Amino acid sequence: MIRTSLTAGALLLALCGAASAADNAALKKCMDGANTTSDMVSCNAKEAKVQDDRLNRAYKTALAALEGTRKQQLQDVQRLWIKYRDANCAFAGSATGGTIDQVNGSGCVLDMTQTRAQELEDLRWGHNPQVLNQSWCTRARLSSFLQRSDKCSTRRCLPALL
Repeated sequence: MIRTSLTAGALLLALCGAASAADNAALKKCMDGANTTSDMVSCNAKEAKVQDDRLNRAYKTALAALEGTRKQQLQDVQRLWIKYRDANCAFAGSATGGTIDQVNGSGCVLDMTQTRAQELEDLRWGHNPQVLNQSWCTRARLSSFLQRSDKCSTRRCLPALL
């Protein structure tokens, strides 16, 4: 039963990565030419670098537009988001113990980074309540997680975030 659930979860993660590839021509082209797990991970890593650069530009722009407490809040949220992304993708990248985990883990980093870059870009156009609410909820869950993280392993605490 557990093995079936893990396999289904890994398949879902792979399909989510494939959906992202369909939205990105460069990634799709790279993935279409990938013949090995290593090739697929490399494709994800290259696009993750592009999205990370995009995220950093959007973050710097957002920081420059904020002052005082709001600026500090964004810095705090971003630091927490990075910890969450890394923990979440480590979890996604260890679901089955097979080689597909490498693809799922790198795809998770790509997808989450791309989504966060979009959230930060959306801040330029005004205060999107959905983005701000998600950030607050994520920050609250992560704060709770980080307070407990010294007492337990990341894997054991991760379900508390979900």
